[in-house]
Amino acid sequence: MKILALDTEHSYDNPVWAILAGYSYSWEPGAARYVPYRQGDPASQEAAVGQLQALINQADIVVMHNMAGDCLVLEGVGVTIPYDKLHDTIVGAAVLQEEDLGLKDLGAKHHGVYMATIDDVLGSGKGRVDPCNVPPELWEQWVEYACADADITGREFRRQQVELAKDPLLLNVYENIERPCFEAVVAMQRNGVLVDWPKLEELDKELEGLVQSEYQALVEIVGSSLDHLLITYTKGRLDKKTGQRINVKEKRASFNPASNLQVHEFLYRIRGYPAQTNIKSGNESADERSIYALWEKRDDLFFPHILEWRGLTTLKTRYLASLPRLQNPNGNKRLHPSFNLWGAKQTGRMASNEPNFQNIPVRS
Repeated sequence: MKILALDTEHSYDNPVWAILAGYSYSWEPGAARYVPYRQGDPASQEAAVGQLQALINQADIVVMHNMAGDCLVLEGVGVTIPYDKLHDTIVGAAVLQEEDLGLKDLGAKHHGVYMATIDDVLGSGKGRVDPCNVPPELWEQWVEYACADADITGREFRRQQVELAKDPLLLNVYENIERPCFEAVVAMQRNGVLVDWPKLEELDKELEGLVQSEYQALVEIVGSSLDHLLITYTKGRLDKKTGQRINVKEKRASFNPASNLQVHEFLYRIRGYPAQTNIKSGNESADERSIYALWEKRDDLFFPHILEWRGLTTLKTRYLASLPRLQNPNGNKRLHPSFNLWGAKQTGRMASNEPNFQNIPVRS
């Protein structure tokens, strides 16, 4: 049986519109090859795509690690993979109840191979190298990095097949529940989610008004009780000429409900409420759990207003403000989340990210 382990490298964009940089493939453990998809060279691109489609056609099994993204990138250049051939080692690892599902974690744990990360090779932050334009001095490392992904994917697939064969129930879950969903997951990510952007903008403006209303209510409740915090504070600044630290006094304009220092000061010093502690750290806490605990014992308008302000602010900044940045730039303006078939660890349900549709605050 011919097993083709396959991995793609592409730009840092969403796979639906990412630019293919190249692909690596492996037929047997310990051997892999990287084929670049050269930008600006149509003849080379056509040859690379033709070679890959021929490899897929020859294979009995095509295995990837987290297949949805790779399938979408390859679809973008005209490569198709029959779903009856397709396997995914991240799903297999989840079915086998691995603690860590990442390929590098699996490579180290089961194969004794400690793989480089993309940051190790291309850097991170603003200076990060574009995978589609890797310079000659990094090429050897880049090829080694890409080939390792295909090699370890193939090795891990072979190991998983042995382990699944030992447990007919788990094998049934993988073959008859998980694998039949592969095509649907790719289609969901490809089709995306249609968003009513004018309505979203309208909601954003409405939320801004509600946030400001809650803020004004908090300022009235706090009054001048935090003036000792609001007037000045001391900050150590380094004087470049002398190398000495200078104490600088700066004004704060008004009460800031996002400041843990100010909320703690108001609750535990000004109001004198019994300190609530963080379960993990043991430190004073003004998190949601702590405020609800105080609210059960004290009738104080500060509690409902600070909770409402936090919930509205979270909705506005984390969701309404971030969603437009994730929309498809190629005209359809849809959102294309990554749907993770292996799901959340605790529940096993399907999960999504960029955006995470299951992470909307329950109290908002």
